[in-house]
Formats: sequence, C-alpha cells, structure tokens
Amino acid sequence: MTGLSKVMSTGFKTKQDYAYDIIREGIVTGELEPDERLIISSLAADLGISEIPVREALKRLQSEGLIINNGPGLFVAPVSVQEFIDLLGVRLELEGMAVRRAAENIDECGLKDAEKLMACMEEANRQKDWATYSKLDKELHSLIHSYCRVDVLIKAINDAWSLSERGRAIFRIMPWRAETSIKEHREILAALRDRQGAVAEKLLISHKKQAFDLFTETLTAQLPPAEEASRQA
Repeated sequence: MTGLSKVMSTGFKTKQDYAYDIIREGIVTGELEPDERLIISSLAADLGISEIPVREALKRLQSEGLIINNGPGLFVAPVSVQEFIDLLGVRLELEGMAVRRAAENIDECGLKDAEKLMACMEEANRQKDWATYSKLDKELHSLIHSYCRVDVLIKAINDAWSLSERGRAIFRIMPWRAETSIKEHREILAALRDRQGAVAEKLLISHKKQAFDLFTETLTAQLPPAEEASRQA
C-alpha cells in the first residue's frame, strides 16, 4: 500500500479511525486493487501505528463488504461489472428519494450555498479543471442530500457513492458532459427553490441516468457473452 501512509487526516481521530479512513480510501480509489492481500503487520508499519487499531479497522471494512476473509487471510473484495451496474441503479433510487425530501426542507442558506458551488463548477468547467469539477459536483449533491433530513438515507447514499467511485476507478471510466451537467444542475436547483419535490426528483434521475447510461454502455462491452445474456434476460 505504498503512498497511503502519506494521506494525513485533519482534526482529531482515533488510530482506528485513521487506519479505517486511509485503507478505505485506498480501496475506493483502486490504489488497493481487487483481490490484493492485506497483511496487518505491513499495514501497521506503513501507517506508523500498532496492529490492534489496524485489525479493528479491517473488521469494519469487512462488515461493509470491502474486504473478504478468504481462508488464508484478508483480501480486498473483488467487484464485477454487473455489481457496479446494479449499484448505479440503487443510487438512482436513493438519490431521487433524497432530492424529493430535500425540496421540503432546504432553506435560503442552503440554496445560497448551492449557488456558490454552482459558480465554482462553472469556473472549473471554463478552466477545464475536471478534477475540481468532479469534487464540486459531489459537494453539491452532498449538500442537497443533507436537506433530506434522514440520516439513514444519507449514509446509504454516501456508501453507494463511495462504492461506485471504486468501480469507476477500477474500470477506468470517466465520461465528461460538463456543459449539459451544469444546465441540469441549474434546473434541479430551480425546482428545489420552488419546493417542487417531484419535479426535482424527475430532473435528478434524468441527470444521473444519462451519466450512468454512459457508464453502462462502456462496461457492457466488458461483460462475458453469458453474463451479458443473463443481464438482458
């Protein structure tokens, strides 16, 4: 896990949380690859901490399905094309529900914060700074999700988002459609301002589905013939 120990956290964290955050980030970004074996002593040495917090962190990651116990040791969980495609469908459902609820709760402060993020996204688009644009896009959606006021739903979305980011990193898919995306974000914010939850949900699903369809189109070509036939059945 070369390089993971260089990712430093901000604010106070327990050693277990520190190990959990860095190892999880390594898995999500694909730095720790599917089926890679995880040696507790090596991880502890890389992170500069004892084995106990690393062991506890790995237990948490195993409970999330990111690590598996495969007989002789712990391994980064594999991820299949079909699992990734299924996850995108789950995200559509969860995020649609969240934006509909957010329309009932978002206040002027939230809308102003969203507008500031939109302005920054437009600037990142002009500069063709796609890394910043992607980060701001996630911040905007996370802000909107926070106004659904349902902690369980927010956690489910965050977990699904992280897992889908892992799929994007592993399968190396990064389609960009920033100009259209900005227009669609503006429409979603307008619906939220007007407290039109059903409209915001419809717009959000349409916005996400266009991107997800691009992912699916790219990934479907990677499916073995038998798996592709099963997916279409």
